Amino acid sequence: MDKYEDLLERAIDQLPPEVFEHKRFKIPKAYSDIQGNRTFIKNFKETLIEIFNERIRYCWKY
Repeated sequence: MDKYEDLLERAIDQLPPEVFEHKRFKIPKAYSDIQGNRTFIKNFKETLIEIFNERIRYCWKY
């Protein structure tokens, strides 16, 4: 069992430090306005585009 633990310790030592960081994903609050049967998101760019890192023209398709 000592050999397994030594190999495990060696593998852990070779991992980059980013693996051990704990970051939480925060969803920004979306501000919307409802008019009739449509919903308009006022801060569309800040909420969706920054999360997915996509261009706005691709998101407007949906």
